[in-house]
Amino acid sequence: KEKKWAKEMENDTEKYGLAALTLGAGRNTMKDVIDPSAGIYLYKKTGDYVKEGDPLAVLYTCKKESLATAEKIFLDATVIGDTAPQERPLVIYRVE
Repeated sequence: KEKKWAKEMENDTEKYGLAALTLGAGRNTMKDVIDPSAGIYLYKKTGDYVKEGDPLAVLYTCKKESLATAEKIFLDATVIGDTAPQERPLVIYRVE
């Protein structure tokens, strides 16, 4: 099997947020009800080795009709590549 890497699972966090919102984990308006059981559990993060068939995440929702849309948003925001991503520093800069 080819080696694959989770390359960009943190670069499009807005789409991950939209996926979670679609699942019911957030609000579009103040009147919307948040589903406390909805959300995304990540099994992989940027830099992790990924084999074909490995789960990247689990999407939780009580709204079955929203699952396919949330999955598409999540997968569109996720990049799997042939090489490991370049390591980034934990601290980018300090404000003093």
